[in-house]
Amino acid sequence: MKSKIYFIIILLLFSCSDSTKTNMEELITKNYLSQKLDSLDIDITIEGPINNIIMGDFNQGIPIEVRFSKGDTMLYIIESDYMITDSLDNIHFIGGVQAELFSNSNCDNCGTSRLSSNKAILNSNSNVITATGTDLEQAIIESKNEKGYMLEADSIIIFNNQEDIELIKGYGNLLFNKGDEKCTGFNFVSDFKMDYWSLDNLSCTGVY
Repeated sequence: MKSKIYFIIILLLFSCSDSTKTNMEELITKNYLSQKLDSLDIDITIEGPINNIIMGDFNQGIPIEVRFSKGDTMLYIIESDYMITDSLDNIHFIGGVQAELFSNSNCDNCGTSRLSSNKAILNSNSNVITATGTDLEQAIIESKNEKGYMLEADSIIIFNNQEDIELIKGYGNLLFNKGDEKCTGFNFVSDFKMDYWSLDNLSCTGVY
């Protein structure tokens, strides 16, 4: 059985009478994290100051696994080599990203689709994931139902506000694999299970 590194992040609120000391400690921490990020030599751009950097156990081949839920309902399970949080409430997953998507249903253990990419950014305020691939390998999302539809795209965005909307969007160079046929086009949109989908400028080969 594949082992994983699990994390529980606890936010602590505190007060300090010596604000100068606190500001100096924050500056030292930010400088340390910035230097640590540079030393990792990974292709990433962070818009806000870095709050934390967490790495998997590369010697044992153990990735990080993080679970995100809303109330009692699972939203995402995400694995990656690195996890970086910033001050803008973004969580950056870098390297070997695997994310399982969960729909608003009675089965909290039943994922609907699986995302694979080189990078993914989760905005913890909106629950939106933006995933990108590399020049050699695109981001991929595949439905886990009997259809097994698969989308390859330069960029894939996941919307999972379960009170309003659950959508997959694909941008850039697109290839939608429907088993007997493969389709290209622009601006892919579907539900999580890919039961309902649309693709602008649709062009398909195979049985259609």
